Amino acid sequence: MKLADKIEALSKSLKGKAIKARGKLESDIDKLRQEGHLNCLDKYLPLIYKSNGIFDYEFDRLFVIESARVKEKMLKQEKLNLEELKWFVEDGTLCKGLDKFSLDLMNLQIYMKKQCNIYGFSSARQF
Repeated sequence: MKLADKIEALSKSLKGKAIKARGKLESDIDKLRQEGHLNCLDKYLPLIYKSNGIFDYEFDRLFVIESARVKEKMLKQEKLNLEELKWFVEDGTLCKGLDKFSLDLMNLQIYMKKQCNIYGFSSARQF
């Protein structure tokens, strides 16, 4: 299925407040069909790639160094991402289906529990 068709299907599926995005989606569909490219192609990555990034590959081991710092940094980044996402959804730039660009902490932790993990720390810690 071509990207323009995927965007069109998404546009037709919008309901409620998400309808605000329909005009921008339809504009992108027209541009893509007429010119064959978009300047904002990155916003359609969730339609192009159904991926969890690096976690789509199989690993025998997952090494996590400074897991407390990883958690802290991910929580900060998630907070920033949610603030930006909220603004983009209200603006009609993004909608459901175009709102997933990275693995969140909860899904990372689920993945980590499934794998045989090795945790490393740069200094001694008491558990």
